[in-house]
Amino acid sequence: MKVLASAHASKLFAAMPVATMTEDKMKQWSSFKANTIRVIAWRWGVAMDNIPGLVEANRGFECDPSRITCPALSLVGAGEYADVNVQEQQKMFLDGVRHNKKFLVVTPADEGASNHCLTENRSVMSQTVFDFLDDAFEDRP
Repeated sequence: MKVLASAHASKLFAAMPVATMTEDKMKQWSSFKANTIRVIAWRWGVAMDNIPGLVEANRGFECDPSRITCPALSLVGAGEYADVNVQEQQKMFLDGVRHNKKFLVVTPADEGASNHCLTENRSVMSQTVFDFLDDAFEDRP
């Protein structure tokens, strides 16, 4: 789930391919990516054959990153980060976080980590998160 500052998540979803997704378009994706999108729909209570329903399901959802007072990591796959809406969202998030330890990591496609939540390479995701946690808590006993 993505976090937006002073904007609703439905705005982001409305600008993404899910807004006009059809089963025919999803057939062009890898089964892994298509099933990942279906699971996201399921998590939001949207029928897995109604991917555009994610736009309405996210209406009214927002988060104010200025309320985040701990270290923050924004982890985005390169394929997803290529979208200007995602870039704007990440900037709004990081600009809003008040803590001085805040990081954006864009993982490279050539390491198999280019999609949402780096679902196709959990090892890259895990290593990046653990490196962040090591850094975030380095000053703690």
